[in-house]
Amino acid sequence: MRTAVVMPVGARFCREQPNSMETVARTLARAETAEVRVFCCEGADDHDTPLARYGGRVQILRSAPLADVRAVMQKAAIALTPSVWAEPLGLTALEAHAAGAALISSGRGGLREASGPHAVYVDDLTAPGLGAAIETLINDPARREAMARSAQAYVLETHTPERRAAQLAALRAKLVLTKRAGLKLRR
Repeated sequence: MRTAVVMPVGARFCREQPNSMETVARTLARAETAEVRVFCCEGADDHDTPLARYGGRVQILRSAPLADVRAVMQKAAIALTPSVWAEPLGLTALEAHAAGAALISSGRGGLREASGPHAVYVDDLTAPGLGAAIETLINDPARREAMARSAQAYVLETHTPERRAAQLAALRAKLVLTKRAGLKLRR
């Protein structure tokens, strides 16, 4: 059974939303079977103090190798991508969907393209906003599991290497044709 909530946290997010990790932990403290795994990158180290009191239910993973990230994501019930800036791609969202986790996302930048309609989008990235979204999915396992399954199918269908390669080839062909047409018009 999936019980973990996974939250990748970057330094910028920690600076701009310092209470969010504590909110995640407090929300999980009310859900008896849930655990949280927080992936921290460089610069996020000083923001884990509020989580210490939750003991083994909260695990901080710093600069984790890809194999560890994959193993944790495959056990996650809920993943968060509360990005405060316009993500160029949304790789974290794709990884969460592919692993079978329901996703709570800011939807900024490429995150909406990565997830389509298969995420809970939260504009309010404050502690109460994220906490409410997490509690909604914890308290509605049927919705959470259906969303995770549909997102996983969406990613497997939409984000295949073959499909992306075809899109890039079509874009390249369009750019070449546009450039050639532009050169002919100037002569």
